[in-house]
Amino acid sequence: MKQIKVTDMTLEMGVATLSFKEKIEIARQLDNLKVDVIDMPEIVNVTTDSLLIRTICAFAKNSTISVRQVERSKVLSSPQQQFREQKAPD
Repeated sequence: MKQIKVTDMTLEMGVATLSFKEKIEIARQLDNLKVDVIDMPEIVNVTTDSLLIRTICAFAKNSTISVRQVERSKVLSSPQQQFREQKAPD
């Protein structure tokens, strides 16, 4: 018998418009539905995003939590580093 894995991307796609509490509730319901994989967006704000992921991982018993990895090219350097990297006007 073949097995189908279900991945949900609701939290990955709709993060901007949802509150922290709504994200937790969606993840809780997806876990209750026994969705195989719950996709999370890349970590933008280390404090709040990692708290969200830790909170969801603490109660998720039926689902695997997948966090998208940030590409190194997208990681912003410090303001001082950005200033040094700017080109002088011609």
